Amino acid sequence: EKASDGDEVFRIFRMDIATRAVTPISTENERASSPSWNRKGDRIVYTTVAIDRQNAARRAVTKLYIANPLNPAGTRHIATFDRGGVGEFRFSPDDRKLVYQEYISVTESHI
Repeated sequence: EKASDGDEVFRIFRMDIATRAVTPISTENERASSPSWNRKGDRIVYTTVAIDRQNAARRAVTKLYIANPLNPAGTRHIATFDRGGVGEFRFSPDDRKLVYQEYISVTESHI
């Protein structure tokens, strides 16, 4: 994850260790977070939330994506949550299902 100039609009990037080339995985103008690798190591899931200047209603809507970091053009939107506080994604042993945490408050969260 990386932001620019302290704007806290994080994007997810892939860096090729050999060439040091950097490729964006997530789109611009949304705050990306919670990247988690699948067990096979060839896909990630991550979330995005619209930043305030794009979100006049100030309503948190979290979008979930799955991506192959070697082919970011094939990234797919797989779910939308009408709230924030969704994260900590983990894949099942066969990589077919996800479990996640829904954070409600300091005293309440759900799996």
